[in-house]
Amino acid sequence: MKLCVKCKNPSLPERRYILDCILSDILGLSYELLPGDAGALVITCPELSETASLTITEMLFANPADRIIDLAALPKRPLEHWYVIEPEFKERLTNPDLPIIYG
Repeated sequence: MKLCVKCKNPSLPERRYILDCILSDILGLSYELLPGDAGALVITCPELSETASLTITEMLFANPADRIIDLAALPKRPLEHWYVIEPEFKERLTNPDLPIIYG
């Protein structure tokens, strides 16, 4: 099963790194990164559904490149946390306490 991830500026190495960490390393999923509409990252799985999708509003990469390092672009504190108890995800992590940076 391969996910389809569409977003603005799919060639950004930082974006690919984040997707690799979350989708590949943590969740063990393969994906294809394609150009998409501005303002949202859309994840679909064409093999399972032609209509279902997960849309995530852009936060960090919605800023112009020179503003990504601006203090206003940083996540708001205190960060929320996801304590992973699902065995299929937990076994891939060194620490089951994951901070939710943008969410």
